[in-house]
Amino acid sequence: MIRDPRPLDWFPKRFSEGDMDSAGAKRLLGVPKVSATEVLVRETAQNSWDARGDNSRIDFTIDLRSLRGDALDALTHVVFAEGAAAIGVDQLLSNEALRAIEISDRGTVGLDGPPRNDRPFAPSESMNFANFVFNLGAPRDVELGGGTYGFGKTIAYVVSAISTVVLWTRCRTERGLEHRLIVSAMGEAFDHDDYRYTGRHWWGERIEDRIFPVVGDRAEALGEALFSSRFAGEETGTSILIIDPVLEANTDHEILADLRDAIRWNLWPKLVDAPDRDRMAIQLKYLGTPHPIEDPAGDPELAPYVDCLRAVRARQAGQESPTTNWPVTVIDIQTERSYGLLGHLALTRWPSPTDAPDSLTHHVALMRTDAELVVKYDEHRRLADADFMWAGVFKPVRERDDAFADAEPPAHDDWVVKGIQNKERRRQVNLALREIRSHVSEFVSPGIGATAPKDDAPSTAGLANRLAGLLTGLQGHGASPTVAVSRPPSQRRKRPKVSATSGAPVASDRPGWNRIVFAVIVEGGAPEGELVALTAGVGYDGGSGTTDVSEWVRPIGWSETGSTGPICLRPGRASEYEVEFREDVALDVDVRVVGAQ
Repeated sequence: MIRDPRPLDWFPKRFSEGDMDSAGAKRLLGVPKVSATEVLVRETAQNSWDARGDNSRIDFTIDLRSLRGDALDALTHVVFAEGAAAIGVDQLLSNEALRAIEISDRGTVGLDGPPRNDRPFAPSESMNFANFVFNLGAPRDVELGGGTYGFGKTIAYVVSAISTVVLWTRCRTERGLEHRLIVSAMGEAFDHDDYRYTGRHWWGERIEDRIFPVVGDRAEALGEALFSSRFAGEETGTSILIIDPVLEANTDHEILADLRDAIRWNLWPKLVDAPDRDRMAIQLKYLGTPHPIEDPAGDPELAPYVDCLRAVRARQAGQESPTTNWPVTVIDIQTERSYGLLGHLALTRWPSPTDAPDSLTHHVALMRTDAELVVKYDEHRRLADADFMWAGVFKPVRERDDAFADAEPPAHDDWVVKGIQNKERRRQVNLALREIRSHVSEFVSPGIGATAPKDDAPSTAGLANRLAGLLTGLQGHGASPTVAVSRPPSQRRKRPKVSATSGAPVASDRPGWNRIVFAVIVEGGAPEGELVALTAGVGYDGGSGTTDVSEWVRPIGWSETGSTGPICLRPGRASEYEVEFREDVALDVDVRVVGAQ
């Protein structure tokens, strides 16, 4: 029986100028490239990590629960005493049990700061409560934090069948430690009493026509009735209860397995301890019972990535290389001019065990400097020797981390160069990704990298021939294996040569299509640069077609200009050209110098 049975006040948000309805708010994540389960694990873990404050260790727990008895009574008679029909929770509460996911952190600062968003904030004042509960799209306010957009919190609503979460936090205020509890929902827009409402709802305490969390003993009593994780001693932190989660899996067993996999592949860097780094202790529970999470260093699929991460950490901390299972190569990703050191890439290869899974055995795990959440596993070519596998890790240096933060979409699951507004930062990320591809290509196939050919040739019909060993489905035509093309030589300067190299194609967002990026570089020629053109067509026996191929090939263009026409390249300066093509055709590429600037 709950100690304080007073019902919460219902506060639906009435439309006013500039408001967004809840359906639009839930779309702020866009269309992530990973599953909803992965986004949920990644985003909630990152929010907890960013809220760790000065603590060197935080606890992060995901508990798949079944709400019954007192918890169900508290939801029915205290939380949703009014407004239940507006979000459809009244039908769920008639069941004997209700599935929920409880996500808790301890050792974080909690949702501190003023519990309203309509008053000015001092620059040093926390806005955690207002940003998490009321605001959408708040900018990142944690240096080197991972939650750049503040949109990630919407995933908790997205995976709830009724788009509803209960928030219970304990934080430090001017009055000392304070419990706060509020319920938030993002339902459908609706009409009520001659007014239009956005679909956003809160349940808490209504004061002067505003909604506030219930606080103190009342919040603690309701929190303990609803949540399995309590607050001990002077602990601070936050717990989120996602009501009636709907994920890719259906049964509890399947959901638990998906949550474990999401933790394993996305949060493993948090489980790699280091004396000079903060630590996150991660637990997965089912009905309150812990389910063990394997140490990634002992996981055959993750151990190579762990070795690479430790090697990158050591290099960036100026420490000696750590002991690893297999040799690890650490490469400085840098430019000769302008930006200097951008980050570090670690690569390792190891013998392939019998019947070993072939899932992420030819990828680079991309992650940010301090956040160390896996942004994505960037796929490259496999080793030619099937008896070996390889893996890598890339992290930018602290001074360049913001550039990579700008490249992340709301779900933080990619680095999208074209999405960066700042030109300098866009170029930094673009150069880093290009250098990663180049070094990986050399690591996987030594001698077949970005080295320009020595011989000139009258055309680039041989480009596809040179890449045939690198690219699946790319055929070449012509006798010469070189990729260099030049205009007639000048008596006063070295005649220009243009070359193009690439890694393996990767799957495009368009079903049945691949995409590939060519690094194009000019050597020699006019100091002010040469005009270079790249044309993509469809290869076939006896020749190639480069006209009217839009049904099979779609040039995306040069990374710097976004155009598909010729651009000026100065000697020694590379640029990238991206092409999409159907996976059932052979791509034929022609690159040539078409004139001086």
